[in-house]
Amino acid sequence: RRSACGADSSSLTCVTDLVLTVDYLVTWLKIYQRTDGSSFYEKIFEKTLCGFVNEAFVLQDDWGILLTASVFEREWKPGFYRQDLYWFDKSGHLKGFLPLLGRGPQSFCTAVLDRPRESSKSFPVDFQEGLHVFFADG
Repeated sequence: RRSACGADSSSLTCVTDLVLTVDYLVTWLKIYQRTDGSSFYEKIFEKTLCGFVNEAFVLQDDWGILLTASVFEREWKPGFYRQDLYWFDKSGHLKGFLPLLGRGPQSFCTAVLDRPRESSKSFPVDFQEGLHVFFADG
């Protein structure tokens, strides 16, 4: 669950991202609360994954959501347990997949990296601007 609060012209005060999981089913909701106390929700998407969802992380600025899932039981034989990482956009389209991660939690952290304004020769040639995701792999 992630919340962002503030005032804007539409009189919304808070937006909360809520991710619900039951077995293989994942539902991502946005809950909007107005200044008058009323609220409503929007279903972003509902997906069935291959495995039980272990962790969900909503990315900032509408980049989507990261989910980890595993087909293994929680207490599987040491050394064999694996999780898969899924990245979905807000339309529910799969944007990325990283298989065979170790046991979580993955402790996701994101940063938007921009190239410095002044040109620097020490910058790597393959540097890519944009959203970068950092996490622990088992």
